[in-house]
Amino acid sequence: MSTTTFSSNSSGGWSWWWRGGSADAKAVDNQRLSVTSDRLNVSSNSWSWSGSSSATAINNSSVTFTGQYVNIQSHSSGSQGSTTAISNTSLIATSDLGTRIDINASSNSNGGWWWNSGRSNTTGISNTSIQTGSGNDVININANANSNGGWWRGGGNADAVGIDNNSSISTGAGKDSVIVNSFASGAATNAWAIRNSSIDVGSDDDYVSLNATTRQTQRRYDPAWGSENSSIDLGSGNDRLFINANASGQGEMRAFGALDSTIDAGSGDDAVVINASANSNNGWWWWGGGNDPATAKGLANSDVDLGSGNDFLAVSASSNGGISNATAIEDSSIDAGSGNDVININANAQANGGGRWWW
Repeated sequence: MSTTTFSSNSSGGWSWWWRGGSADAKAVDNQRLSVTSDRLNVSSNSWSWSGSSSATAINNSSVTFTGQYVNIQSHSSGSQGSTTAISNTSLIATSDLGTRIDINASSNSNGGWWWNSGRSNTTGISNTSIQTGSGNDVININANANSNGGWWRGGGNADAVGIDNNSSISTGAGKDSVIVNSFASGAATNAWAIRNSSIDVGSDDDYVSLNATTRQTQRRYDPAWGSENSSIDLGSGNDRLFINANASGQGEMRAFGALDSTIDAGSGDDAVVINASANSNNGWWWWGGGNDPATAKGLANSDVDLGSGNDFLAVSASSNGGISNATAIEDSSIDAGSGNDVININANAQANGGGRWWW
């Protein structure tokens, strides 16, 4: 099996005992590539002790690939860590035998010394189009942002986005799978599986899973969005779509399954499941906890068209906090189309009774 590999590594090193140098790594930048090998590997890694660090695997490029396996990885670590696996790029996989594309982006903010706050920003793809052929394709995107520095090592800000900034994924015909996982952990966190972008999986029996998870370590503001201001087109076939947004930790928790988004299931016997869950543990009583709110909305300001066929739609929202609000559907429309359809709607709000004593 032939393999084409691009890699870049950068280290900020040490410049003084409280401040490290900055680091920036780009593996493929401003390139027009035609790759004919069986496998394509691209990796970018940057590290700095207490300086800023950024990494991008593919930036401002055009890549045409005829093989079947793509592995793209980008990682940054520093007081301010920022990474994007693919940015401002067109990636076209032409194989009709099916292509597997794995995209992994991660950033870690160590916050420098104990009095500094850190920030970690991670994006899977930004302003990027991915297009595959007519085979059975698999696209996996993972974005992980972790900020473990900051005040008393409680963490700084962490943002993670799987698909962002007018990006598009189009998989054409075939039994395709698109799986996106976004995770953010820190003092103040935000996570989106998809934002301001689109997914079109074309005809045949397809599978789409969009997951956003946040874990907040201090009493701040913590939203998770499965889909925001985006469109998902499942095309014809017996398709499955799962959207999950989960926010947990201290402070105000908010979770949105689909917000300002459109879902078109197309013809066929489709299943669409949307879940939003917000859980606030209210922090500690002596830090002012006890009434931190938790809000969950499954479908908000969004449209769902199930199309023809015997379809299944489930929308659920659950919240647990000092002040708890759960709404399954708000300011949205559902068109069940023709066929014998089943629609389940559930909302569950629970007040957890306030914060904890210091012991």
